[in-house]
Amino acid sequence: MPRDYRAIRVHQKASDLLAGKQLKIEPAWYRPILHRPPSTNIILQKTNPKHILYKEDELRAKFYKEHPWELARPRVVTENDGRDYDKYDWSTLEQPGKPLDGESVVQHQLWLMRKAGMSKQNAYLQACFQFYKLRARSEVLQRIAREENLHNGCGTTWNKSVLERAFEKEGKVVQDWVEKATARTREAMNRQGTAGGAQAWADEVLPEGETPAAEGAVEGAPAPATAA
Repeated sequence: MPRDYRAIRVHQKASDLLAGKQLKIEPAWYRPILHRPPSTNIILQKTNPKHILYKEDELRAKFYKEHPWELARPRVVTENDGRDYDKYDWSTLEQPGKPLDGESVVQHQLWLMRKAGMSKQNAYLQACFQFYKLRARSEVLQRIAREENLHNGCGTTWNKSVLERAFEKEGKVVQDWVEKATARTREAMNRQGTAGGAQAWADEVLPEGETPAAEGAVEGAPAPATAA
């Protein structure tokens, strides 16, 4: 099937309409199209987008490659203007109002490389050391708070984590699906049983050549006559 190039020649059509004074005013796109007309080489035209790589991407890939379980921790990805990281002082790893995560390590390592003049490896080791220390302190404080709560009998109820709530919701959905599927399967089996179950029972239980008595027949009464 031949290609339709009429849309590509729209500037030629507009030029003819302007020359015939059928168009009184040039369209806003007319001059730009004349200077840069569309290409007719549609098949061979190929664009190669530029690969954009930031310094943080390399540092981030190294950290999460060596700490894959950090990706399983809940994270808040909402930002106000896309540059929230500029509002923190990354000379230290711990930031008020921001949970400790891999991005904190990346930004602190980048600060050490740019401001402190450290090499990438040394900055990474120092940032990871601070990260391990702060994460261990946080876990110890949480464990102490739980033990104090149980010992003192304060009655505080610890909320479930984001992952625990997600797994609980997923389990409810799966259980609901199992119940519905089971009910539909039983309903289908019941329909099949009422249609063919009586005949299958008669074929299996009754002697060959004997037919089951009609519903409501009296025991000992003669069988109804059949047509010859």
